[in-house]
Amino acid sequence: MKKIVACFHPGKIVQGSPDFLWEQFREFSGLSESEFFNYFSGKETGYAIPIDELETFEEPINPYNTFERFVPPQSFCYVDSPSIVQSTNELK
Repeated sequence: MKKIVACFHPGKIVQGSPDFLWEQFREFSGLSESEFFNYFSGKETGYAIPIDELETFEEPINPYNTFERFVPPQSFCYVDSPSIVQSTNELK
C-alpha cells in the first residue's frame, strides 16, 4: 500500500508560454520534453507551481487510517531523485 511520505508549501505561481516554462522548469518537471509539450499542446499560456519548502516525514502516513473516505489523487508522478527537490529550492 502506498503512503504519504512528504508534504510541501507551494511557491509563487509562474505563468508563461510553454517554451518559457520548459526553459525554467525542465530539470524539475519529471517529464520528458515530448510529454511536457504534448501536455501543453495548443496552449499559449501555462502555469508552474514551484516547491518552496519540502517536509519529509520520519514515519510515512497511511492515508486510509488518517483521513475518513480517503480517495487517492488521479494524477501524480513518482520521483526517485532527491536532487530534484534540492534544485527546486534554488529557484527562490
